Amino acid sequence: MHDPAILVLGSLAFDHIMKLPYLFTSATVVDSNENLNAAFTVNDMTVLRGGTGGNIAYSLGLLEANSILVSAAGKDFYERNYNQYFNEKVDFRIEIREDLYTAAAFIISDVNNNQITVFHEGALCLLENLDLKSRLTPEDNIKIAINAPNPVKAMMNFANQLNELEIPMVFDPGQQIKNFTKEQLEAVVPLTSTLIVNNNEYILFERILKTNIHHLKNQIETIIITMGNNGSLLYHKGKEYTIPIATPNKVVDPTGAGDCYRAGLLKGILCDFQIQNACQLGSVMGSFCVEASGPQGQCCSLPEIRTRYEKHFGSLPTQI
Repeated sequence: MHDPAILVLGSLAFDHIMKLPYLFTSATVVDSNENLNAAFTVNDMTVLRGGTGGNIAYSLGLLEANSILVSAAGKDFYERNYNQYFNEKVDFRIEIREDLYTAAAFIISDVNNNQITVFHEGALCLLENLDLKSRLTPEDNIKIAINAPNPVKAMMNFANQLNELEIPMVFDPGQQIKNFTKEQLEAVVPLTSTLIVNNNEYILFERILKTNIHHLKNQIETIIITMGNNGSLLYHKGKEYTIPIATPNKVVDPTGAGDCYRAGLLKGILCDFQIQNACQLGSVMGSFCVEASGPQGQCCSLPEIRTRYEKHFGSLPTQI
C-alpha cells in the first residue's frame, strides 16, 4: 500500500495572456443594427501553464505531497511540455486525445484593466464520461479528493463516482458555479465533506440554492470562503474561524493564489492537521503564489514554507 495520496480532479489548460495598449472601446464599432465589430492588435503574448487541476497539483508538488492528477488533454500537452516543471510526487493520469487540443484560455486586458476572456474547452469534454475506477487502484490509498472546476457534467460525474468509491470530496465549483442548476447543487451538497469557494462564488451558491450559510453549515461539515486580501472564513462543526492572510514579501500577480490555497489545505488534511491549521497552510501557499507571475510561477521549498507558517501562525502542528 502506498503512502496516502490526494486525488486532484480539475482542468488542464494553456493560458494566453495579452495586454492591449489602448481601450477596447477605441477599436470597437456597433452599427445601427447593433452588430458588433472589433479588431485588436497586441504587441506581445505570454503563454502560461494553467487550469485548476494543474495549478493545484503543481503546488502540491512543492509541498511534497503525493497526488494523482486525473484530467484530459490534447496532442499539444506533451509537445508544449506542460508537465516539465512538476515534482515527481505528482502522478499524471491524463487522457490524451491526438485529435483534440488541450483547453485554452485567451485573456486580453486593456489599459484600464477591462478584460475579455475566451475559453476553449478542448479535451475537457472527455471528462463527463471518464470512469475513475479505470484510473485508480486500491493501492493508490487516496485520502481526500478535490473536485475542482471542470465542465459541469464532468464535475457531476466525479461527485457521484467519489461517493461510490467512498472518497471524501472537497467540492470547488469555482467559476463554473453559475452554470450549475439548483437541482445539480442539491444533489452535490449531500456528497460534499468540504465546500471551498470565494466570496462571490458563495453568493451565487446561496442564490442558486435559495438558501443561506446557517442552513448550509448544517448540511456540509466544513465550508471555507476565501476573500482575497481579507483572508478566509471557516465554518466547521458549528464553529466559525477567521483565517488571516500570510503577508507576501511582494505582490507580482494574484493569478492562481486560490488554487495554491487549496493545495495547502489539502496538504494539511493529508497530514491530519486540525482544519483551521490546514487553512492557515493554505494562506501561506497563496502568499508564495502572488510573489511570481502566473499560477505555476512560484518556487518555494519546504523549509521556506515552514518558516513563513511559523512567522504568521506559530509552530506547525506536525512537520510537513
